[in-house]
Amino acid sequence: MSLGLKGISDKIAELISAAGFRPIEDFTAVDSLIYKDEAIGFYSLSGCRQKGKAFYHGNNRQYTEADCEYTVRLMGRACEFSDFGEFTGLCEELVEKLLTEGNLLVIGLEIGKAYQSMPLRRLARDLKLTVRICGSKEDS
Repeated sequence: MSLGLKGISDKIAELISAAGFRPIEDFTAVDSLIYKDEAIGFYSLSGCRQKGKAFYHGNNRQYTEADCEYTVRLMGRACEFSDFGEFTGLCEELVEKLLTEGNLLVIGLEIGKAYQSMPLRRLARDLKLTVRICGSKEDS
């Protein structure tokens, strides 16, 4: 099953939500202030690199492979940093869900250590995710 960019973004948002974070596309400090009692997962596509292209003459299809990089910023509740254990558990659950999701071909995942976001009064962790997508297009 091949997911397009929209499908991959939707799947990432679904997994962020399943791990206990409120998924929000791209970072805004306003959202961080609105959802003070919730852990938040900001996610955005940061780039795509085409890896290869092939043309199969048997069925007149062109196949393309690309690596898409997503940036995810995970933030705990706005509670003066008292949710370290809970936040760590949510982060670990998200990593597990990303690695075991059958519809995503995760080829790279890097998560940083927790830090204190002083202006927002939240714990935060940054995650870099690389997903490989494969697509085909019939030659017209």
